[in-house]
Amino acid sequence: MDSEPFFEKTIAKRVIHKGKLITLREDVVKSVKGQFNREIVEHPGAVAIIPIIGKDVVVIKQYRHAIERAICEPPAGTLGNGEDPEECARRELLEETGYMGSSFQKILELYPAPGYSTEVIYLYLATNLTKTKQRPEKDEHIKVLTIDLENVLQMIERKEIKDAKSIIGILYLKNFVIPNRQCSRQNTKVCKNDGLTSHFNKKLAS
Repeated sequence: MDSEPFFEKTIAKRVIHKGKLITLREDVVKSVKGQFNREIVEHPGAVAIIPIIGKDVVVIKQYRHAIERAICEPPAGTLGNGEDPEECARRELLEETGYMGSSFQKILELYPAPGYSTEVIYLYLATNLTKTKQRPEKDEHIKVLTIDLENVLQMIERKEIKDAKSIIGILYLKNFVIPNRQCSRQNTKVCKNDGLTSHFNKKLAS
């Protein structure tokens, strides 16, 4: 057996429940610490999209039964069987918001719950948006909101937004994507991260 401490060898797997979306299984694993059982949620993966229109971010408000409340979050959805993440992002953006984006950039991959789930969320930035017709699923009631990015940041600071992918995506956008784009356009190695600028937002929306 591998003596590496950051490794667990799977000895056995048992499916406990197989649902429409997820599968719950129990693994028996062995490590340098001994033998243990792990409960794992198998998830096909998902996408989340941050759509930008000028200085504004398009978010959605919908009810989430698991937490029994409505929340604001980016448009998002589960990958279909064998579906390409970018194609899924384009599909979900159109279905949930009615916007079509001509430019999609994957900015991040994240594990929302690596302690018990295989889920990976692919986070995309969508720009150059065209408004069409919203196409929600039959069980979805979605309100589309367009909020200034600075106001979204304030909502996070006031703890009004609690969705993890929303917080991670928006903060990553502000602290890494925007400064990097500004540096790239200015063709300089050292750039000051002074937040959103009208110059950047005009370019981002073009």
